[in-house]
Amino acid sequence: MSPLQRREDWPEQLAAFVESRLHTPFAWGTNDCAVFAADAVLAITGTDLAGPWRGQYASEQAARSMRSASGHLASGDIVAALHDMAHRRLGPAVPPLMARRGDVVLVEHDAGHSLAVCVGPVAAAPGRRGVVMVERDAWRYAWRVG
Repeated sequence: MSPLQRREDWPEQLAAFVESRLHTPFAWGTNDCAVFAADAVLAITGTDLAGPWRGQYASEQAARSMRSASGHLASGDIVAALHDMAHRRLGPAVPPLMARRGDVVLVEHDAGHSLAVCVGPVAAAPGRRGVVMVERDAWRYAWRVG
């Protein structure tokens, strides 16, 4: 279980966060899947999980170098790297069908694998032109947030 505590107004904060990103395109270091998920957790809990690496990269190559240096991408497997990153910050994964609104999920959509946030029957993830909604059948893992 995640040691994080949700704010009293977390539903409103989550909705405002997703609304604020609806038309924000994917961007390494500012609106990639790791930053997007961390920003959702920040809105819900007030805890910045991206603090150690926020603002430290602005390209895919730099992100890969950081993941490789931290041992997150030793095999080149992005799913394993994202799973490990979420596990280290949020604890053990739970089955995707157990995800609740506000939990972080690992999804697969047209742009590939991505961390996202459960917003009900769908998960919000950063896409090329803004937020994409991903159906539950494309969720691979989930992690509790609070």
